[in-house]
Amino acid sequence: SLKNNITVATKKQQKSKRPTMHTYFERIPIDRRFTDMSDEDDGRLLQYWKSSWEEAGWEPIVLGRQDAENHQNFRFYENQIQSLRMDEFGQILLRRYIAMATVGGGWMCDYDVFPIRDFRSIRINDKNGKLIIYDVISPTLSFAANPFGWLVVLEALLNNAKQHINA
Repeated sequence: SLKNNITVATKKQQKSKRPTMHTYFERIPIDRRFTDMSDEDDGRLLQYWKSSWEEAGWEPIVLGRQDAENHQNFRFYENQIQSLRMDEFGQILLRRYIAMATVGGGWMCDYDVFPIRDFRSIRINDKNGKLIIYDVISPTLSFAANPFGWLVVLEALLNNAKQHINA
């Protein structure tokens, strides 16, 4: 089931020697989805995502809305998100940045991105927490060493959306 796949990551996580890969998932009611995927399809895809990253040597964690809500400034960011004329999917795409800031940063990818090569040895020397995006089109695979990189990008996206969506 979907509930079994989502981990509230802000609870004390087990210490693992494996690097952590996060994804973000929020269920959208079936009548408001743009995909033809059922809840069962989403659950199977999330489970496959977890097992694929685990087999590749990672500690996969599925973040959800609860993780975003655990951020100390969630209400501030959520009010900005809600003020925009965006569909639920667009809102979810923004909330994932809050969830990543809540857990302290790190790796994040979409739950339809799978490890086809080993990149655990990539050395990232950025101590400033800048968000690094490994996909030109969208942040389907991203890394920020600390929460600030995620929030800087979120704030830039919110400012851009205010200028273009509500114009």
